Amino acid sequence: MPCALGLSVIVIYMTSIHEVTHMWPIRANFVNALFFLLRYIPAFQFVLSITMRGAAHGSIAHSICSAWSLILIVTITTGVFASQGLLFLRVYVFCGPTMRRKVFLLGQGVMTAAVSLFLIVRYQLGVKLLQVPVEIARCPQTATNARLLAIVWAVVFVNEALMTALTMLGGYRKHRLTAAPLPLIFCRNGATYFMVLGAISACNIVASFLDHEYIYLTLVLQHTLHALCATRMILHIRKTAHIDTITLGFTMDSIPWTRHSIRFTKSFLSESDVATAVEHKC
Repeated sequence: MPCALGLSVIVIYMTSIHEVTHMWPIRANFVNALFFLLRYIPAFQFVLSITMRGAAHGSIAHSICSAWSLILIVTITTGVFASQGLLFLRVYVFCGPTMRRKVFLLGQGVMTAAVSLFLIVRYQLGVKLLQVPVEIARCPQTATNARLLAIVWAVVFVNEALMTALTMLGGYRKHRLTAAPLPLIFCRNGATYFMVLGAISACNIVASFLDHEYIYLTLVLQHTLHALCATRMILHIRKTAHIDTITLGFTMDSIPWTRHSIRFTKSFLSESDVATAVEHKC
């Protein structure tokens, strides 16, 4: 968990100027809500976890440890679901917002979220706190059904693989002839994030079959990487959209997550000299 916190703090610090420039002032919309939730939930989770486990030190405070265990799994689940939501939204915008695609993505999202949530609840109900007063600061616990988490991470991995494949296919079919930078960002970053998150998902699946004490080592890291990858994608898109093209003398104020977002971007950034300048600045 300290490693995940350090990674989160470093990324937030290094991208803070882009957050201030491209995300503030905060506008009330779905994308911004997901962005700020994912941006700061890992740090909030760490601080709250340390506080609660410290409060349990030196006493058999199983109520505090039970609350800690519940809050930890809730924040991890919230972060992963929010990241998956941004992933689905990215595919919807990039590949073209048609009714058929909307129904498919909504159905896929609801079905996988319901299955994952059911398995996570079953897992948490099987978590037992260990009666070890000496180690109470660590809130030691065990679970009789930890392998349920392996299924959850397998579902997450399949979702990531499917959405990455759709992004690549949509990018090739719709944007292969454009010189605009946004399609490249979607495809390149999407492939990179899939490799990173796919690897950590595999680690989580393996950890689910090992000693339960090792599960949270990869759970928290997966949750943190999901948040960092998703928010970095948003910042990269907003940064590209805000670049002054000089030649055209036009700067987009924000990325409109609507039917005409990609078409609107392409119409202003399809000139070869402008696209080249934008790519160099990114």
